[in-house]
Amino acid sequence: MQHNIIRLILVTAVTTMMAGCSNYVVRTSDPNSPFCTLGGAALGGGSTALASAGGPVIVGGVMLGALIGNYICSSDGKSVEQVAVTTPRPEPQRPVEVARDVDSDNDGVVDRLDRCPNTPAGSKVNANGCPEVLMTLNGMNFAFDSSVIDSQSARIMDQGVAALNEAKTVDIHIEGHTDNIGTEEYNQKLSERRANAVRDYFVSKGIAAARLTAEGVGESRPVASNTTADGRSENRRVELHVRD
Repeated sequence: MQHNIIRLILVTAVTTMMAGCSNYVVRTSDPNSPFCTLGGAALGGGSTALASAGGPVIVGGVMLGALIGNYICSSDGKSVEQVAVTTPRPEPQRPVEVARDVDSDNDGVVDRLDRCPNTPAGSKVNANGCPEVLMTLNGMNFAFDSSVIDSQSARIMDQGVAALNEAKTVDIHIEGHTDNIGTEEYNQKLSERRANAVRDYFVSKGIAAARLTAEGVGESRPVASNTTADGRSENRRVELHVRD
């Protein structure tokens, strides 16, 4: 009887060790495999058979090995099945939507890079979407021999203000032009006064003075003939040039 008890204790120790080894091997390939428990039972029964000749002892070894193998198969008190259920699943990746670039004014420069939006169709623009001349203020009327802006020209001037507000990230160089009536020296000084008068008007409408420079070029750059009244009217103009 004493020998049987000793053998059972030895068998239990061997069974525990072998069932644990069986469990490690099985869990590295398939954590849900039932062979973990079965391996413990087989090792327990086999070890008992080697240690005793009694049938009941073999049966006890089988049962004990099965229990030990099943216990070792658990993880932190949870069964393999429970662990698998509580394992979080990765969320599926959603495709990233790529916004297409839009060129609203069709000048060849997309809106996100266009510093001069709403340029007239067909305008030649630079890489920033700005034409060399942002706007030409034609039909400007000044009092005779004066740089005082005619009150009827306010609508034209306000168009310039609107253009500057749209192209608010660019700086502007204001050029004043005259026809050829009078001496060249006189027209040069008159064009300078008129360019500065336009600049002052823009500043009074909220355009930052730091964005604006003014220059008079007199009669040196006509765009029409000075031999006709219409031609001279076209030459009396103010141009808003985009500064790089």
